[in-house]
Amino acid sequence: MEANNHAFQSTPHKCDPPTNGHYANCDRSGCGQNTRDMPNSYGPGGQFRIDTTKPFKVITAFTTQSNTLVGMVTTLQQGANRVTLDHGGCQADYLAQLSPAMASGMSLRITYWGDAAQTMSWMDQPPCGPEECSGANAGDGVISDVEVSGSTGASVAGEPIAVSPEQPEPTPPAQIGRA
Repeated sequence: MEANNHAFQSTPHKCDPPTNGHYANCDRSGCGQNTRDMPNSYGPGGQFRIDTTKPFKVITAFTTQSNTLVGMVTTLQQGANRVTLDHGGCQADYLAQLSPAMASGMSLRITYWGDAAQTMSWMDQPPCGPEECSGANAGDGVISDVEVSGSTGASVAGEPIAVSPEQPEPTPPAQIGRA
């Protein structure tokens, strides 16, 4: 997940096999989806389905089949409004290459970086809209109510999240709230 108040991107990144337990090289581009490609889906203000001036939930679910990652979907939810980033377009072998890393255990890492508009333009081109978004004006990032769950399914407002048509039950989901 990479995000600011104008763009939200969810991207799986495959890596070369680890050496001495460390990954030295990962695919920087990944197989991502970005809200900038979904008009009026995400941004500051009531004209967006997800108004980034208010809290919303981020739910990411992974589907496995025979211990191989076959699907990933990220759902943004704010009240009854939802935006779904479905990685159904990722090639099966790309997702499968993430399976060993996921099976050996991954950790959640939250960082705050890219405080200058020009360094983040890859995500939200054109950067930040009309306002200044550099240095002290970059704003605060608030993440709260983090939950990581290993359940056999995920839901948004009681409705199951379908990762792909072939795999109706996502496993395991992770839920991250952001304000």
